[in-house]
Parts: sequence; structure tokens; C-alpha cells
Amino acid sequence: MDKRTARDLIRERIEALAVAERVERSARILERVRGLPEFRASRAPLLFVSMGDEFDTKPIIKAALQDGKRVFLPRVYLREKTMRHFRLVSMEALRVGSYGIEEPPDDEEAEPEALDFILVPARAFDVRGNRLGRGGGYYDRFLSDPRVRATRCGAAYDCQVLDEVPVSATDVPVDLLVTESRTLRFRHGYGA
Repeated sequence: MDKRTARDLIRERIEALAVAERVERSARILERVRGLPEFRASRAPLLFVSMGDEFDTKPIIKAALQDGKRVFLPRVYLREKTMRHFRLVSMEALRVGSYGIEEPPDDEEAEPEALDFILVPARAFDVRGNRLGRGGGYYDRFLSDPRVRATRCGAAYDCQVLDEVPVSATDVPVDLLVTESRTLRFRHGYGA
């Protein structure tokens, strides 16, 4: 299966989920992420604001802020095709940025080595920790930076997990994968 076919398949699977089902599954994913020892121990997690058909990440962002963590979120710079990470001190500070995704203000930037947990989005994951993104390569470029030593945690609905996703040499796998029903751990030589 090629990347485009895999993305189309995942889109169809997510669209087949009722709204109430997505809400319930999102809550279970976030409960599992919040229960991870790696997340509980983190002091400077990099999280993300979900897009329309992704599981809802705002509750985990709010919880991390309430827990006193120094929460960082990505900002995308289209011209440079890069992603940088800035601190979010309150949900009210979010503003719509590139791709229509809410982003933090650019007041306090995180150096890659300062992050200790990264919640990684994807269109699909496989049972070996490989991920298929949306095609921009932003996360792969960031995660391949040798200064990034944080635990890389993928999170998605069960229907986004395939036996195998198409990967290229530049695709970076995750250390763990959390869905609404399970947590898978992998050994890729990454992580804190």
C-alpha cells in the first residue's frame, strides 16, 4: 500500500466513527497517555493541538498545565518548512496559525534537548512504531534532530493502526503508541 492509499483508508475509517464515539475514544486515549510513567514524570512535554478528525488533545494540554508542567506546542513556519516549539501558559493564549491549527505565542522557545516527552500525531501508525504523517515532513525533520532525546509517544484511534505503514528513509518511528484500547512499546534507540 502506498502512502496516499493508506491516508485515504485512514480518513474513511475515522469518518465512519460517530461523533459521540470519537469523544469517548478520545477520553480513553488521553486517560492512557496521562497514566504513562513517562508522561507523569515529564516536566517539559511537547504536545499538539489536534486537527479536525484527530482525537481531542485539548484536555491533556489543560491537565498538563494544571499539573504545573512547562507545556510546549509547535508553531509551523511555512516559508522555511520548519516547526519550532513555544511555551503555552494558558489555553486562552492559543491563536489560529498555519494550516488553521491553534498555536502558542512565540514568547518562550524550547530547545530540542529541553523537551522530555513528545506527543506525536500521525495519520497512521503500525505495530512496529512506524508512523505515516500528513505529508509535510515537519515532525520527521524535528524528530531526526540528534538533540531530541525525549520519549516519542504516538497517539491515535485504534482504527489508525495498520499492520504496516509505508515508510521512507526519512520517517522517524515512535517509542510508544497509545490508542483507546492499548499501549505498545518499541525499541528504536530513542527516548530519554
